[in-house]
Amino acid sequence: MKLCIFMPTTILLNKDSFLYKTKHLGTQDKRYKHYLTGFKHFIKQLVEINKITDDPIDCYVADNSGFFDTDSIISIKTEFVILLQSMNIIIITNIGNEYGQFNKGAGILENYYYCKPVLKKYDYIYHFEPRQLLMDNNLIYKSIKNNQTDCIFTTSISNSYKTNFNTGLFMIKTNILFKFMDDMNIPEMINNSESLEKILYNYFVDNDIPYIKYEKMNLVWINNITNKLILH
Repeated sequence: MKLCIFMPTTILLNKDSFLYKTKHLGTQDKRYKHYLTGFKHFIKQLVEINKITDDPIDCYVADNSGFFDTDSIISIKTEFVILLQSMNIIIITNIGNEYGQFNKGAGILENYYYCKPVLKKYDYIYHFEPRQLLMDNNLIYKSIKNNQTDCIFTTSISNSYKTNFNTGLFMIKTNILFKFMDDMNIPEMINNSESLEKILYNYFVDNDIPYIKYEKMNLVWINNITNKLILH
């Protein structure tokens, strides 16, 4: 079973974007802090995860903001690069972000489209959004140890009382993800203001795709606006 951990990021804020102007993204200084803290927690767990594998797990950070390509924030960028390279985490840059400025989920899918040539060699992908704090490695550890073959998610109830997947951390079969991407209409997703959490859950249900449901992932999510910590 060949697997990887994939971490899509938007480290540098686009202050001309719709989401920034409508105050959905918080401040740049907080964003730097959240990502750095998130990566440090992730690396701590990765060290433990690699102890149960024959080879270290391939890990990717795929940033669509141009953060790693800019020269205007050398000291901050260097801190990120040193941290990621300490665990041989591969940084993918030059990713387009046409859709992410309007819909976060659409931006994540756009990121996956760009990275498809890299990801197609894996059977499974652990998706992790590193602005969160990974408090333990339960999902990844158990799935590797038990040779897990089903996708793994947690769910939540939206404000409209609909069930959604939580997309901060999940495990998915690569061929299922790619088929989902092929069937998706991103402009329609944006026009209808649909979330990735909603449409991915509906896709699994509508197509009778089996998955394992965890009650929680032991993640701490940081609210952009209030800066409050929320456990998932």
